[in-house]
Amino acid sequence: MADATCSAKADHATRLSVLWMTGLETAADILGAKIRLAAVLGIDPRSLRNKLDAGRGISRADVITTAAALEALAARATNHAEKLRAAAPPTAPVTAGATE
Repeated sequence: MADATCSAKADHATRLSVLWMTGLETAADILGAKIRLAAVLGIDPRSLRNKLDAGRGISRADVITTAAALEALAARATNHAEKLRAAAPPTAPVTAGATE
C-alpha cells in the first residue's frame, strides 16, 4: 500500500512539473522572450533554460512570480488599449496622417 501511495505522489509531482514547465514556456512567449522571464525570476538565462529542460526544479514561488508578471503586463496592455480607444472616438477621421 505504501508503494502505491509513493507512486501516486511521484506521478502527481511529475505531472505538476510538466505543467509548470509548459506554463513558464508559454509565459516567456507572452512576455516576449525567455530573457525577460529570467529577469522577472531574478535568474540568468542559463538557469531558466535548465528549469525549462527539467535540469533544475521549478518552485511554487517561480510560478507565482511569473503569474504576477503576466498580470502586470495584462494590466499595462489593457490600460493602453483604453487610451487608444479614447483617442479614436466615433467622430475621428477614418484615416489619420494620410496626405492626398
